[in-house]
Amino acid sequence: MKVLVLGAGVIGTTSAYFLAKQGHDVTVIDRQDSVAMETSHANAGCLSYGFTSPLASPGLPFNILKWALSGRSPLVVNPNMSIETIKFMYRLYKNCNSKSYEVNKSRMLRIANYSQKALLEIEADFDINYVQRKQGSLQLFWDSKEIDKAKKDISILEKFNIKIDKGHIITNEWLETDEKGIFAIGDVTEGPWLAHKASHEGVLCVEKIAGHKNLNPIDKSSIPGCTYCRPQVASIGLTEKKANLQKLNIKVGKFPFVGNGKAIALGDSEGLIKTIFNDDNGELIGAHMVGPEVTELIQGFSIAKKLETTEYELMHTIFPHPTLSEAMHESVLDAYDQAIHY
Repeated sequence: MKVLVLGAGVIGTTSAYFLAKQGHDVTVIDRQDSVAMETSHANAGCLSYGFTSPLASPGLPFNILKWALSGRSPLVVNPNMSIETIKFMYRLYKNCNSKSYEVNKSRMLRIANYSQKALLEIEADFDINYVQRKQGSLQLFWDSKEIDKAKKDISILEKFNIKIDKGHIITNEWLETDEKGIFAIGDVTEGPWLAHKASHEGVLCVEKIAGHKNLNPIDKSSIPGCTYCRPQVASIGLTEKKANLQKLNIKVGKFPFVGNGKAIALGDSEGLIKTIFNDDNGELIGAHMVGPEVTELIQGFSIAKKLETTEYELMHTIFPHPTLSEAMHESVLDAYDQAIHY
């Protein structure tokens, strides 16, 4: 079966990988030039080695389609796709120098330039849209009936002193809305929209209602994000780019899994681990991982951030051998020019 997945974020990439492993012919479309852009590793450049071809990704069993929004080429798509997907594709091109835009009864979208030449065609038995989730409860691409229903649902909330911004309920640090006694957690609130964040919010919310003391608000910079494909992807904290934008004095370490004995023994040595430290105080401010079982390894850096661990503690921690976790240690050492095995 041919499947078109719209959106190469964490959910789209994970779903595409799963469907492809089931034997389906999967194509992923996104406005970005890489996959899993919602996770901070992408801005850090950790996945650039795996996604260099415009139409194929060597590291993944599905096609990655990169959009070049130059306006010089038209778009022709003719799968059995939903009208919401077609509208999204047009939105990608709406700022281009297009001569025409048409959706006919067969739901074929054609955006043509002045030469009327087609850029490409995509065939699919059905499509899955993972882009709308970013927009909140009031989606940009819903039809009129869905929008009316959403507005009705939200109007009920507006009877109370509950603020909504871009489709999401606004809460304070304890998950309470401006209406005293009404709390909100999970995907109805602001992101990141992750199950483990929602679960922790639920516990924190109930403990706050029960009057527990010594509670700490959620620090969103310490929430790990994972993408379940191959290679696996995991990240936490700031990217190198964001740290530089904040004008932080940083040190960056990198260690490839090809230098890790356990990864070589497993036959899965693609990827690397990148760590970022604040050079003024040694604080670990970011970690970005691509490779075998990194969705399991990331918790080590999660604990380190929670305990406000510095490079000194991490550098002098004994990591067992042979393990994949040794690459974490080496990445820390590399940030301070002390890597041993690569």
